[in-house]
Parts: sequence; C-alpha cells; structure tokens
Amino acid sequence: MIELTLIRHADTQWEGPDGHVVHDPGLSPLGRDQAERVAAAATATAGSSDLVLWSSPALRARETMAPIAEMLDLEVQVLPWLRELEFPDGWTDHPTADFHDQFTTWNGRPLHEWWKGIPGGEPFTAFRERVGTGMDRSLGALGVNWQHAERWHVSTEQECRVLMVGHAGSCAMALSHLLGMEPTPWEHERFPKPVASISRVGARELGGTLVFSLHQFASTTHLTRDSDFKRLVRQRQQQTGESYATARATLRPQSGPAFDRVIPVLRIFDEGKAREFYVGYLGMTVDFEHRFEPDLPLYLQVSRGQLVLHLSEHHGDGTPGTTVHVATSQVRELHGELTAKNTAKARPGLVEDEIGTHFEVIDPFGNTLRFNERP
Repeated sequence: MIELTLIRHADTQWEGPDGHVVHDPGLSPLGRDQAERVAAAATATAGSSDLVLWSSPALRARETMAPIAEMLDLEVQVLPWLRELEFPDGWTDHPTADFHDQFTTWNGRPLHEWWKGIPGGEPFTAFRERVGTGMDRSLGALGVNWQHAERWHVSTEQECRVLMVGHAGSCAMALSHLLGMEPTPWEHERFPKPVASISRVGARELGGTLVFSLHQFASTTHLTRDSDFKRLVRQRQQQTGESYATARATLRPQSGPAFDRVIPVLRIFDEGKAREFYVGYLGMTVDFEHRFEPDLPLYLQVSRGQLVLHLSEHHGDGTPGTTVHVATSQVRELHGELTAKNTAKARPGLVEDEIGTHFEVIDPFGNTLRFNERP
C-alpha cells in the first residue's frame, strides 16, 4: 500500500504585538487546539509501522506536526522543499492590514503574470520545480520512483505511508504533481485547503505502473469533534501506562450524535467593509474564504479564540439585523480594547444588569454582536 496524507498547518498567529506580520509565526490558541484534533484524526488508524513523517521547516507546520509525532512516537523529517512559496524580503515590515491589501493587489494581476510569483519573491516556476523535485527525491528514498515512460514505479515490497504537514501552496503543488496534472501558478486556488484540513492520495497498479488517485480532499470533519475526548485519553495514559491506542479504544465514545460548536452565518454585502470591521476592528483572523467563481459571492470564516463566525454574501445565508450573543470572559478588557480604537461608528457603551456585564457592536450590515460576561 502506498498512501500519502497531506495536512495543511493549523490556524496561525500572523500578527505580532506591534500589529505587524510575524516572520515565522507559530500557531494561535485556536490553531493549537486544531493541531490536537488533527493529530487524533490522522493517527486514528495510522499506527507507526512503515509510517514516515514529513514537515515543512516553518514553525506553524512543525507545531502542527508535534502532537502527531508525540502520539506515534516517531521522528519527524523536516524537509525544506515543503516550505511555502517564498515572499519578498522585508514583507514582515508592514502592518497586517497592509499585507492583506497587498495580497488583493497581487491577486488582481493577469493570470499569465502569476508565473512570476509575487513581485520580489519566488517565481512559481521555481516553486513548482522545488516541490516536484523534492517530492520525487523523498519518495525515491522510500522506493517509489517517478519514471516518465511508466509514471510511478515502486521498487520495494514494503508498504509506503507518508504523513506530511505543509502549506496551502506546497500541499496543492504536491497534489498536482502526484496526480500527474499540468501545473498552474494558482494551484492553491485549484486545490483550496482550509487550515488544519486533511487530504489523502493513494496509488494502485494499472498496466504495470502506479497511478495516484485522490481518496480524500480538504476534510475538516475532525475539527467539529469533541476535543475533550483526546484529553481524556491522555489522562488515562498517564494513570494506567497504557498505549495511546489502547486507552483510546477503552474510552471510545458510544455511537450517537455529538455536537460541538454552533457557528452563526451572518449576511454581508461588501468584502472591504467586512474585513475592516471583523479583522481590523474586532481583531479576528480569516481562516478560509471561498468563491465558486472569481465574480461570484464570497463566503469566509473568521475567528478569534473560540469565537467563530461565517460571513456570507450569498442570498439566503442569514438575514441582516441578526443578533449573536457571545459568552465572554474579561469583557471589560475587550470593551477597553475596542474603545481605545476610537472608531467613530463603533463606540459601545458598557452595561451591567441582571444578565451580566455586556456591550454590543453593530457591523456595517446591521448584524449585532452582544458580548456578555455572566455575573
């Protein structure tokens, strides 16, 4: 059996204390929780026999891989070819908001110019060569070799299973290479992978050669499972000395529905105003965004800690004027943070009554977020 599991790193703390982009950021608190969930899902049936772990050298990728390696008790091969497309020198010298604006400008270029990459950064032609050559070399070390006349060829009887953590671009480029697709400089758009998502490809023999097929793509179902289960397994391990697999089997939840978080879907009408309010004002992070076509409505997820919202331009997704009640700790600190931004259209008052200490902010589309700390 030949199988590769491709994981995009978990949610990242891109913004530093000074409001500028961090050069080599680690995971956010949400990302650390996602990494634990990824590990539980990726190792559920993996075992450690004949399994190889590959990681990008980026801190966010290595922190996503860390709980996987711990669960499986395996060493991680850190492979430079798995790093993301290189950005221009000095790109971390700018505020996060400016960086998002710059991305919008870059993405607005004619598609034929995308082969040049981001101005001042790594060309897509070099990126494609780096990932493709690196994949060939690393698989070749496991006995799986690329031969132009025969596609893929395996020269070993051993099973070959790889679990790798990379990035939106490098994972997409790897998928394209394995599936034998003609590369494009927008692979990350052809294979859009949300953070902490899992994809799998496997190979089967056809006509004396190997052909890879896509078994699973960008799955995030593991992010909605009860994260407390993994913690219970760890606690049982410490108490009994059992292996992770034995403790997990002992504590496996009974079958039946399980519910995690509720994610409100709020209607928006203007992408720029939505980003200004939810990212610039509330300090949330864009986790993923999607359009069926470039000129079709936007759907995106934003989060800050455990607060997760979906914002949609699609007709029928939510009604303007919706109110979302957000249970909050340290609500006074949050109120002070937002008030200090001195935004003319958002100066919330702090109220104390029988339901708690709370304040409300209204987005540009009439949706209300009510932050409340219970007495």
